[in-house]
Amino acid sequence: RFGVRDDDGRMISLHFLPEETQNEIIATGERLSDEMVVADLESIIGRLALSEPVDVGAMGGVGYCMGGRHVFRAAGHYPENFRAVASLHGTDLVTDSPGSPHLLAARMTGALYCGYGELDRFSPPELIAAMEAFCAPLDVNYSHTVHIDVDHGYALPDRDIHDADATATDWANIMIMFNTHLMSR
Repeated sequence: RFGVRDDDGRMISLHFLPEETQNEIIATGERLSDEMVVADLESIIGRLALSEPVDVGAMGGVGYCMGGRHVFRAAGHYPENFRAVASLHGTDLVTDSPGSPHLLAARMTGALYCGYGELDRFSPPELIAAMEAFCAPLDVNYSHTVHIDVDHGYALPDRDIHDADATATDWANIMIMFNTHLMSR
């Protein structure tokens, strides 16, 4: 059912799909736990370290939607490797759980960038303010952009609500971050 498309061939955003299809897609995504992501990253980093001539030094990452919180896991669990990560329209970044992704920012080194959509139900103003307040005293270089009149999923080019200007702004910020925190190492 993934890849449900409209008449123009664009992927239809989850909240526009019938409830049964939404539930099916959400259930599939929930099978990937945060612990699985961290374990997979450990394996990948370990394998890269064994490969010649790979230098497993400063790494970057970009995550969309649930991948947005997974880059928090990457940089929080492997701060010696992940030095620059970006979360674009990330979900569940700040929760009441002791395992909330935002808490991992305290372990991060380097930089963290978040792209938010003003209309995104997953990034209300309270979440954005909480992220900014939490990251302010930390060593991580946190920055973000709130894209006006933009909804969840805006950065995916084949999506029905893709916003090219917001995406271009995010990628300009990400490339500056990568050049600053990855290329000089």
